[in-house]
Amino acid sequence: MRKRFYLLSLICFSFFLNAQQVTFEEYDLDNGLHVILHQDNTAPVVVTSVLYHVGAKNEEDERTGMTIEVESQKTNQQQALTEMKMMGNILQKQVVNKDYAYMEMHGQKMDMEGEMLKQMLTEAAIFPELNLDLDALELVGVTEIDGKKAYEIKITEGILNYYDIENYLKIQVSQTMEIMGNSQTNVIKMNDYKNADGIFFHTRL
Repeated sequence: MRKRFYLLSLICFSFFLNAQQVTFEEYDLDNGLHVILHQDNTAPVVVTSVLYHVGAKNEEDERTGMTIEVESQKTNQQQALTEMKMMGNILQKQVVNKDYAYMEMHGQKMDMEGEMLKQMLTEAAIFPELNLDLDALELVGVTEIDGKKAYEIKITEGILNYYDIENYLKIQVSQTMEIMGNSQTNVIKMNDYKNADGIFFHTRL
């Protein structure tokens, strides 16, 4: 009886070892892609699983992440379109058409009204500073932005502009808004200004 028990245990253990064995090939392609290939013909199904290392090939160790594109178009008729994209997908879209504005995010469209509508109509101008209510502006103080001293000016509730003390160019905008009950703050940095017929435009965000 004991011999039968040992024999049965040995058979089960051998079956367990064989069941855990997975044969596979492992190699690198010329483009650097690391491949682990396993073929299983026991079931009439096909499964493909591809895993990628996420991140830029030449990204700096201290700066990781994915590139976000911001494309903005404006007319002199208070019309504007701003799209925020990542990997070709639109994350957020803002549309302003004279006295109407809306935002699309995560497949949901939200019509703007009240203070938020007022802010978007102001920002739709090619040079928003020309339409500001100077009496409503507030100089918050002087702060440091990327190693530069800048004036921090409160435009309206939720919008702060930062201007370089040396050349008075706008170098950052901070906008806080309430979206679906949550507070969201967007920070846009303006860099690399170019002179175009006496007018300086930032060419990099």
